[in-house]
Amino acid sequence: MPAHTRSQLSFNAIVRDVHHFWNPTKFEQMIQFVKSKEVQLWGLRKDRHYLKKHVYLTVYKDMKNIGYHALYDRIKGWYKPTDRTLRHNIKTVRAYLAEWGASHVKTGDSKEWKSITKDMGLPDLVKDTNLWMDSSDFKLVGKTTTSKKHESWSYKEKAPAQRFMCVSDGNGRIRYLRGGYSPKVGDSEFLAIQKEDFEENFKDGVIIADCGFEKAAKS
Repeated sequence: MPAHTRSQLSFNAIVRDVHHFWNPTKFEQMIQFVKSKEVQLWGLRKDRHYLKKHVYLTVYKDMKNIGYHALYDRIKGWYKPTDRTLRHNIKTVRAYLAEWGASHVKTGDSKEWKSITKDMGLPDLVKDTNLWMDSSDFKLVGKTTTSKKHESWSYKEKAPAQRFMCVSDGNGRIRYLRGGYSPKVGDSEFLAIQKEDFEENFKDGVIIADCGFEKAAKS
């Protein structure tokens, strides 16, 4: 079988991969959210599943960290719009998915955080902990290199990236997410900038983090 045939990716295969990580009911809720925004996508011929397909394509692309051209090359057997249209539509849908995601990040309060960790059996040294915090860098798709002096350079990823700060509870549920900012911004520096935000959102919270936050913890 020719190599280009083996690499083709059907829409059903995309759906299966996405549903492997996403609850189908929750994913449908996300699709309905995007539909409610009356999103204007490019394309001359649009069937009734046009938007839905682009939601799956957007999530699949980011989930697999695959480039626009590589994705288009694998779906062009059934995806009739152009490579440029695919790129534009994914960027458009992604903005609405970010809005949906932000609406589902609920900070909660100390009573809720403590109820989750009370029976976790944490070591005495950290027994009062009810939140976990760390930053992560995510590579920029389509940009493989840049000067190490550039603000987008990540020494963690050894590539251009964006950094996100995350606070989660004892169940791993995200309670706070901010980004993407320059990987050159250290964790203590980020906390200094966001000090008022943290004081407002995490009053009475006991947060555990690595030594990258040590300077901010002392201030």
